[in-house]
Amino acid sequence: MKKIWQVYLSNLKHIFSNRVAFLIVLVLCILPSLYAWFYLKSSRDPYGNTKGLKIAVVNEDIGVVFRDQRVNIGADVVNELKTNDSIGWVFVDSQVAQEGTRLGKYYASIVIESGFSEKMVSLLDEFPRHPEIHYTVNEKINAIAPKITAKGASSIKENIQKSFLDSLNRVLMEKLNLIGFDLKNSKQSLYSLIDFVHDARTSLDHLDQKIDKMLELSYRSRFRLEEMYGKVPEVKTNINDVQSTLSKSSLLAQNSLNFLSTTPEKIKGYKSELQTIANDIDGEFSRIIDKADQKNQNFAQDLQRINPKLSQLEQQVGNQAASLQQVRLLISSLFPGSPLLTKLDAAIANLNTVSSKSSSLRGTLSSVQSEVQQTIDFSRDTQKAITSLRDDMRTTLDEVHTNYQNDIEPLLTEVLKEIDTLSQQGTEKLDTLEKKLPQVEKNIDGGIEILNTEIEKIRSFQDKLPKLQSSVHVIDNQLQKLKKSGKVEELIQLATLNPRRFSDFVSEPVELVENKLFSIPNYGSAMSPFFTILAIWVGSLLSISLFTTKTREKAFQNFKSYQKYLGKRLFFLTIALLQGIVVSLGDMWLLDAYVANPRAFFFASLRVALVFSMIVYTTVSTFGSAGKAIVIISLVLQLSGAGGTFPIELSGTFFQSINPFLPFTYAIAAMREAVGGVVWEIYLPNLIILLGFFGVFLLLGLFVKPLIASKVERFESKFSESELGEH
Repeated sequence: MKKIWQVYLSNLKHIFSNRVAFLIVLVLCILPSLYAWFYLKSSRDPYGNTKGLKIAVVNEDIGVVFRDQRVNIGADVVNELKTNDSIGWVFVDSQVAQEGTRLGKYYASIVIESGFSEKMVSLLDEFPRHPEIHYTVNEKINAIAPKITAKGASSIKENIQKSFLDSLNRVLMEKLNLIGFDLKNSKQSLYSLIDFVHDARTSLDHLDQKIDKMLELSYRSRFRLEEMYGKVPEVKTNINDVQSTLSKSSLLAQNSLNFLSTTPEKIKGYKSELQTIANDIDGEFSRIIDKADQKNQNFAQDLQRINPKLSQLEQQVGNQAASLQQVRLLISSLFPGSPLLTKLDAAIANLNTVSSKSSSLRGTLSSVQSEVQQTIDFSRDTQKAITSLRDDMRTTLDEVHTNYQNDIEPLLTEVLKEIDTLSQQGTEKLDTLEKKLPQVEKNIDGGIEILNTEIEKIRSFQDKLPKLQSSVHVIDNQLQKLKKSGKVEELIQLATLNPRRFSDFVSEPVELVENKLFSIPNYGSAMSPFFTILAIWVGSLLSISLFTTKTREKAFQNFKSYQKYLGKRLFFLTIALLQGIVVSLGDMWLLDAYVANPRAFFFASLRVALVFSMIVYTTVSTFGSAGKAIVIISLVLQLSGAGGTFPIELSGTFFQSINPFLPFTYAIAAMREAVGGVVWEIYLPNLIILLGFFGVFLLLGLFVKPLIASKVERFESKFSESELGEH
């Protein structure tokens, strides 16, 4: 250990004893820091100084008259850009913009076409057209500038869209308000409509059976009409037959009328004859009764004279009853329900009763005659019996005549008049029917055609009914869901929103709430971890370029290889630590870079200087000039593969694969923790991995270097002979 310190202190003595060497070491401690400081200072906040980027703006929009209002969206955009200093907008004509962009005077140009406003309002046309903004960028000038100018062009597009959507949504919402308030006022009617659709669905579900019944009824009606149409010729023939029959019936009716009209006179004649016979019989009875009061009178001849007259009376009564029976038959055939029939039946019955009583009286008189011939006597009882029979018969006969005169004869006269009227009406109706029959035939034929048309319509509707039922089912299900879900209320609430608030929300529906975790205020501070460790690596690279890794003093020739290696290592470590201190403190104090945890930042810088100096020194010490090439190649690989500027996921597969094996990866990660805010679970493991690199290269210097020292020395000797390298 003592010999190691001797080598180290000898190197320090040479520095302090030689002003040039001291100056070189002093510059060497500061020079790498300048590499980081200049870059970080120049790019401290590049995206905050974009107003220096010149973009040419050309407005060729001529505007348009829309609903009696002049609209020029291009002019509105220009006016808005004039108040926007985020980018250096320059307003020129098309030729100047084109030439300036080509020559690099402008980073980009934006041209608003002449029909921009006209196309913008074509939204309401059948075929709307998209307005265009022509953006031209000169990507040759700078790699980053096109990205920034493109962002400016996009912001113009977004502002136009936002303004357009804001106006459009406000107008639409105002129109929707009209519908919404109407819907709110007629909400109950809407629910009634939903119920109506549901009832209609139920009715449609049962409509198949009704349609089948309608078709059956239509077919049956058509069959009957066709049957009727086929019977029209038969009806014509029947009418002719009926007319012929009616003529015969009319003649028969006339004969019947003649018969009925003569019946009262016949009955009056019968009545007169009956009255004469009845009076004769009554006279004979009176003589018999007078003789009956005298004893031993002969009544046989008197009684014999009465019997023929009674027989004549029965004959006349029979004739009268037969006449009335003929009248009844005729009346019943013409007027079945006529009250005259009852009267006629009663009269006929009374006449039959008179005939029966007359026959009974004849029997009684025959018996009396026999009795009188034997006894030549006429008892009081016999007289009373005969007198009673005579009176009863006479009374019944008078009743018949009275009923006929009071009841039958007036009704019969009325029936005769009605028969005459019906006969005339029947003739007239037949004539009318015969005249109307062609029209009836035409109407039946038209009815058949109408039924055929309606049947086709019904069948067509029946074919379409399943699809209609399905559609109504779907509509009803949706409406029922709408009703049960309460979305009608939500729709009304939506349709009655404030148009201004609605348009503001729709034009910018999402508000980005940015939560910056481990926020770093500027780009320069965010890049300080990468450029700080890069400065430390470059410092170590400059050190091995200016100072030799060999121990040339004669006093140390006999020292062991590891003693000379570690002694020289301490010298390079001292310079690296000084470089780390300068660059880290300069970042914080001179550049005022943001560092969340200065202590962690400072400690990480020293740890990085420790590891990087070990890697660079050991590589060059072990492999000589070839080691310098290895260190430079390693630097190039780490600039691309450590993810210092862009996320490593954006790099190629090769760089992603070597990323875990590069010291820069862990050095940058540890430094970023210190700058943004330390998460110890990330910070400490990265430092530990860095120490792993330190250990690997320490073992390389202690054990591998002695094994290949002779070979490296011969290689160096051969290279020295070329007089191109160090001696």
